[in-house]
Order: sequence, then structure tokens, then C-alpha cells
Amino acid sequence: MALRRAAAAVMEACSISAAPLAAARPQVVSAAATSLQQARSATSGVVVDVPNGNVDKAWRTLTRKLREERYMETAQERVHFVKPSQRRKQEASLAAKRFKQQEFKQMLQWIMRRRAGGF
Repeated sequence: MALRRAAAAVMEACSISAAPLAAARPQVVSAAATSLQQARSATSGVVVDVPNGNVDKAWRTLTRKLREERYMETAQERVHFVKPSQRRKQEASLAAKRFKQQEFKQMLQWIMRRRAGGF
């Protein structure tokens, strides 16, 4: 339920029609907006070009852009309030996880260099 509300908030921020989630498609920018600058000023949020009426390709492009700009994550964060102390704890645990992964990767590279040297 929360994911559906977050997706609806993202679609609203990206100027996508308020159709049901399964049937939502990216907004088609009119031919009058010839440049990307004009298209962005005409709409708010992410603008996706629909080449030759290929809506499926435009939909994939839109989802990729939303994933890159982390729209869904920020929309999910805004669904409910998270206390600052909880946010700090979560950020610290994510930082520790990244550090452990980086350490493991470095150790693995060291082992591979040792093996390549004949040990």
C-alpha cells in the first residue's frame, strides 16, 4: 500500500497522468516543444521523449531515469516520518556495511594478487 502511494507521488511529481498504476504511461510532450529546455519548462519533473510513438521504450527510459534520480526512494521516505535518531542509526549501519564490503573487496584483490605471483 505504501509502495503504491509512493509510486503515485512519483508519477504526480513527474507529471504522469493519474491513471491506475499498472496502466500508467509517460507523458507525451507536444511537437511544439522542440528542444529539451522548452519541454522541461512546460512540465515539471522528468521529461521523456517518445520516439516514433514507441511508448514501451519511453516507459523503460522513464523508469531508468527515475531509478537514477532515486525518485522512488525519496517518495518512500516521505510516506511516514522517521525520527532523526533512527535516520542516523540507519545511515551509520549502511556506512558500516559499505566499509565491510570495501574491506572484503580489498582483501580479495590482495589474495588474487598473491595467487598470481605464484603463492
